[in-house]
Amino acid sequence: KRIVFAEEVSNGAARVSAALISIEFTPKGAGTHLLLTMQIASFDGSNMEQGYQFGWGAALDNLAKEFEQ
Repeated sequence: KRIVFAEEVSNGAARVSAALISIEFTPKGAGTHLLLTMQIASFDGSNMEQGYQFGWGAALDNLAKEFEQ
């Protein structure tokens, strides 16, 4: 199964970045393997890639903690 979505970040009327994000789930033993692919375009040189990596990293870490309980 796969979830694919796009998002855009703006600052006022200026587009800062756009991203296409794909999350794919495949069975792995008794669990599930999650593959996250981000395609990011940053339009103003503001290092949006680092923000995406930090945000998604934290979200996936929190999700993993929930499944460990």
